[in-house]
Amino acid sequence: MKLFIEDYSYRADLVSPLLHELQPLESPAHTISLHYVGYFYSNVLHDCIFILPKVLVDEQGLLFGHLDPHQALDLNTATGLSHREKSFLYEFSVWIYRSIQVYNKKSPDNGIVYQRLLPEVESSRAAPVNGYLDILLALLHFGQRHRDFVLSTTRLAHAGRSRIHWPNTVTHTNPYFRGTTPYYLHPITKRAIPDLDDELLAIYYSILRYIADTYGFTVLYPLGLKRIAPYLFDRYLHGIGARRLRAIRYRYYTDLTLELWGLCYAFFSAVPTSNLSAGHGEYLLAKDYHIIFEAMIDTLLGDPNPPKGLKAQPDGKRVDHIYSHQGLLALDACDRVYYIGDSKYYRAGAAVGAEAVYKQFTYARNLIQWNIDSFFSAVSLGDMPVVGLCRDELTEGYNIVPNFFISAWMPHSLSFADEAAFVAQTSSVFISKQFENRLFDRDTLLVYHYKVNFLVVISLYAGGSLYHRAQWRARLRNLFTEGLRQALLQRYDFYVLIPRTSVDVKAFIQSHFQELLGKLYRPISFPTSDYLLLALERFADKAENDHILGLLAPSFSLLHCLLGQLPRKAMECVAGGGC
Repeated sequence: MKLFIEDYSYRADLVSPLLHELQPLESPAHTISLHYVGYFYSNVLHDCIFILPKVLVDEQGLLFGHLDPHQALDLNTATGLSHREKSFLYEFSVWIYRSIQVYNKKSPDNGIVYQRLLPEVESSRAAPVNGYLDILLALLHFGQRHRDFVLSTTRLAHAGRSRIHWPNTVTHTNPYFRGTTPYYLHPITKRAIPDLDDELLAIYYSILRYIADTYGFTVLYPLGLKRIAPYLFDRYLHGIGARRLRAIRYRYYTDLTLELWGLCYAFFSAVPTSNLSAGHGEYLLAKDYHIIFEAMIDTLLGDPNPPKGLKAQPDGKRVDHIYSHQGLLALDACDRVYYIGDSKYYRAGAAVGAEAVYKQFTYARNLIQWNIDSFFSAVSLGDMPVVGLCRDELTEGYNIVPNFFISAWMPHSLSFADEAAFVAQTSSVFISKQFENRLFDRDTLLVYHYKVNFLVVISLYAGGSLYHRAQWRARLRNLFTEGLRQALLQRYDFYVLIPRTSVDVKAFIQSHFQELLGKLYRPISFPTSDYLLLALERFADKAENDHILGLLAPSFSLLHCLLGQLPRKAMECVAGGGC
């Protein structure tokens, strides 16, 4: 198996002989880069060539943070990779195949996926293997190509099992006589005769079940065929499978049973022994893999059908991900806002560019204007607005627009199930503002940057069930909400303002409007319309913050609070009918 990394600059003199069929162009610096992700079979090399996503390398261009990709061109002979890393690359290649296949099925006219008939596997045990993916595909194709053979073998194996074997019954059991007539209460049937085919088929369909459960392939099973229990099959994966197949090898002599035995043994064995048939150059390649990454994130995060004008905006810009969820300032799920996300398919550790940040601010400004236009348009028509108005009429403060970048990262564990390390916030915070210390101003926009575990994302997209994806969608949205709240709490102090008795809130705000503009907001989920939220930037002028607090203190109770919840004292005030 030959291994390449997408967009990595390889020395032309080393890789040109390996890429003869792709005919890549050589740069003036005598380097070659492949702008595809996927794999193809080389008739010249008689081997599979994989092109894996660039998220595998860091900003220094090192694979797994320690290896020059030139040293991993031949995965079978690469000495710089640990056994764990090699095993990961074999499994990762299957997930890449699945992600391209799923995307191509959902968007058949996508224009970025190129494919030809996939490879088949021969039964020769002496030939070298061409990859873990080849074995999985060949196992799936065997059942499709020889379904009649598998079913007829099953029927023959089960036929006649209920017939009594009279010679053994008479010889080995004692009859019960009624008069002169013997009755055999425990007859011996043919069930006691070992079934030479059932064990191989049980192993084969247990492997298919594992492939289906792990990678999401669709598999049909013959009715009544036994399979190995999942807990026991795990032991087969750790050595018993190969040993058991070697023990029953002598039972098989037909071409098809030998082929099936070879495929199963290749799956379990540490040194698989399958061989690709090189009838013609098969391939499954995707250019612009960032489009597939965007589709993965949107499947797990975005609303499938957002209102018109949100995703495809009127100025021609298109938002990657948008969805409605509980607002950052809201106390309950009924107070919803739209979240904006943008996928960034970079190398590990790469920084977000200035152009991308500028576009993200523009998305937020367009969203605010859309919200105002659609709200008053819906009200004028007597309809229910999709979400509440982002501007508070009393304070003229604007709700916070949650806005973030999403990039991929690879966990050190190289685990597709490392859910604990699913989302991580980076230190990057991008701010656009006209005035200092005005969080609730229309022109104060913040964009944060998050990293998501690429392995969990791709396994959910390519192999997860609809139910599992829905669970993760809810969990991921909550993670972003809480993460953004915590990020805001690091930059701002928030206070709940509870008016004292006989205070006219509206008159007070009008009297001090210029001083409080952009600092106050009234969430619609607050218990009464007189409760306000104050935000003061921690890094702003301390004298200004002290002045604001001193201005408000005579007329309001100021209670320091977190986002999304009222402090206990405020709750007591609500229960007691006021402070």
